Amino acid sequence: MPRSPWEGSMRRSVLFWLIVALLVISALFSQGNVMTDQCVNGACLILAKTSPVAVLVAIVMLVLVLSYGRKHPTPLEGQVSLRTRIAAFLIDLFAAASIMGPLTALPMLGYAALVSGPFVWAVQSTSPGPVDHLVALALVASGFAGALVYFLLPVAWRLQTPGQYIMGYRVVTDGARSPNWLVLGIFAFVGVVTWPISLLLASRRTDREFWWSAQVGLHAVGVG
Repeated sequence: MPRSPWEGSMRRSVLFWLIVALLVISALFSQGNVMTDQCVNGACLILAKTSPVAVLVAIVMLVLVLSYGRKHPTPLEGQVSLRTRIAAFLIDLFAAASIMGPLTALPMLGYAALVSGPFVWAVQSTSPGPVDHLVALALVASGFAGALVYFLLPVAWRLQTPGQYIMGYRVVTDGARSPNWLVLGIFAFVGVVTWPISLLLASRRTDREFWWSAQVGLHAVGVG
């Protein structure tokens, strides 16, 4: 028996409020998440910080993201608005950050405890060595890689990210050949960093598509 539209809407609402609840818990009861490795004018600083609450939220969010009801929804006619795309992106951005932040900072805290003493939830090194930089850079890179996987893997598998599922659309390819996902990830990163330009360009297109998706033959369609 096919699902009713009301049932689909309820499922999307439940997922949305679960994500919101986890983000609120993290914001209210955690101490923030930081994992950086920066050198400015010859001065280098490695900073890692998280908390038990943030790690717990990250684990629960990851389980939620991996287990919600992914399906191959039926495309509908009509254009997906730019506002809908932005809302989905923000939902996914906050969800991905709540996962990647703690899960990249935590290994750095463990490494710091291994080489310098007892485990603490915040560490700062103003004179890091080569190995410290290597570990920190690997963790920062893994965070970016995890975010790309979060956003691109569902699209590559012809599914929806949580944000797309909640907002009722999916991204499909124009043709039979899949795009180069690495190139798409790089384009998308540049597009997000230069978001004012990206929004302006999308608002001037009749299909309201972002330039990096249009460049590789992707477009958004509503689903039922």
